[in-house]
Amino acid sequence: MTPRQISSLLLIFITLYTLAYPKTDNRSREITVRMTDAETNAGIPFCRMYARASRKGLLTDSAGIGKIHFPAGIIRDSLICSTIGYADTVFVIRPEEITDTLSLSMTPRTYPLEEVAVVPPRKTKTLKKGKRHTSGIVTTLYFSPRGSTVAWEAGRKGRRTWLKEIRVQSLQYKDSTWRREADSIALARGRKSRHPLTAPVRFRVNVFDASEKQGNDYGWSMTGYRNVLHEPVIFTYDATHIEENHFTFTLPIPLLLPEIALVEIEQLDDFPEDEAIFYKSNIFSKSVLIREIDDPEWIKMPVSAPFTLIFLEEQF
Repeated sequence: MTPRQISSLLLIFITLYTLAYPKTDNRSREITVRMTDAETNAGIPFCRMYARASRKGLLTDSAGIGKIHFPAGIIRDSLICSTIGYADTVFVIRPEEITDTLSLSMTPRTYPLEEVAVVPPRKTKTLKKGKRHTSGIVTTLYFSPRGSTVAWEAGRKGRRTWLKEIRVQSLQYKDSTWRREADSIALARGRKSRHPLTAPVRFRVNVFDASEKQGNDYGWSMTGYRNVLHEPVIFTYDATHIEENHFTFTLPIPLLLPEIALVEIEQLDDFPEDEAIFYKSNIFSKSVLIREIDDPEWIKMPVSAPFTLIFLEEQF
């Protein structure tokens, strides 16, 4: 075999090997994603996305734009996208082929109108989930990043339940005995102090049908919740509207829930780094379901949160 023939065979071998085993991209990437309505091309605000292989998530802003980080070595990934009013969609993407902005679209999902407004009957019982008492043994801080959620299951078979109100306990500490470092609450030594939250922060209320929920990892990880809201319910926490250490959001019309429901409060804005919600708690509480932006499922945790959910339950 001549040297030229040997060189040709080596070239063929290298070409076949490259096709069979594509080169891995060893660079990490941060990609901008724009999610739009497939019918109007308008940006979809606060769309939640999760990259399955990368285990990274994002929440788009009010214009439908967000950034997601792909670790090195990811050639192919599945981007799972979900938001209120649209059919859940999975996109297969190749991060190494995206040089600028990844533009995606979702199709609106329609709902039967007869389910939208059902007012509660006169005979109801008021129930509470979450923080049911104003007291607690310690002062606790709440300052999660945007995309974080807390949730509680509600409802029972054979009864109709409505979500009426959401309260946020927020202690302002105007008493001079609490003043530390220019009216902030001093934390552990060496950590930065934080002030009670004054910046406006938006939260979204998500309602899921929990009838087909599934538990993994001995019941601590939960999946199978199906979002059933007809349109987004968003409220803005505003410290100027705090009365008796509580901010209160009352729904214009109580919201009828699925028979067995999961009601979730999703944070849409970051807190300023030196601010937090202060509230009284006993540290531990009945199980709360939580998830961060990088979580594809809910985790049961026996922790407290400053939120109180007020429900009306039908009585016979």
